[in-house]
Amino acid sequence: MYSSATDERLKQVREYLGMTQQAFADSVGEKQTKIKDIETKNQKISPYFAYKIEAAHKINFKWLLTGEGEMLSDCESASNDYLYVIQKRHKFTNEQMDYVVEFFNGGKITREVFFRLMKAKKGDKVALEDVFKTLEGLRMAYE
Repeated sequence: MYSSATDERLKQVREYLGMTQQAFADSVGEKQTKIKDIETKNQKISPYFAYKIEAAHKINFKWLLTGEGEMLSDCESASNDYLYVIQKRHKFTNEQMDYVVEFFNGGKITREVFFRLMKAKKGDKVALEDVFKTLEGLRMAYE
């Protein structure tokens, strides 16, 4: 059982939106059981899942995970939060992050590449190599 308040914040968001667990799950492409498990403290919210909620409902990613800030999203600060999570999770060097940020801020990074970065597990070198190959392909296409 998890003892964070993220379960309460998720329920607060769902109720704010006036949605059932099933409707909320459908809106973010998840199963209702995942919402139930989070709300009953049997599962925690991952950064990737928090991102999906923000993308679908404009709910602040950082607030959902930590309780800091406002519930409703400010897209610019949210982007910085995502990049921070990516850097910490994958222990990217500053040079690697500059590369990611170049595409992210230039609007050239695709949603698919961004989702790959958010979903990649810690230490999953193969997934990260795939992401960087994709970014390199994008760089070549835009030059």
